[in-house]
Amino acid sequence: MRSKNTLQLSVLRSLLAEITNAQKTATPPKDDLGILAIINKTRSKSAVSIDEARAAAREDLVEKEQAQLLLLDAYADMVKTVGRDEIAGVVRRVVDALGQGERKMGDVIKAVSKELEGRPVVRAEVAGVVKEVLGGK
Repeated sequence: MRSKNTLQLSVLRSLLAEITNAQKTATPPKDDLGILAIINKTRSKSAVSIDEARAAAREDLVEKEQAQLLLLDAYADMVKTVGRDEIAGVVRRVVDALGQGERKMGDVIKAVSKELEGRPVVRAEVAGVVKEVLGGK
């Protein structure tokens, strides 16, 4: 970090610390989705910190946390996952294949997960798409 960007440096250091700690657990992150989960956890902590700083009327901390949140968003966007449109296509195909009687959300998610197995997909996004498709039909 020759540019002396202290904000970016502190965000990277905290992410590296989180990843290092996660690697020492019983279930270390194995792929990019594991790293994405760590980034998302850090993002949620940062969002909570923003709320607490606002409640304490500390605008300096709010600005700092918002800048960190933007950097974390940029790092999260670097992880390539299956797109929402592709997930929606798979969900529609699965719902059509299951027929009228078998449209329970759990069954659809299980079938979609089986079809997308081995590909980087965010499970929360799959659940959201399944809710949209089942709610619309």
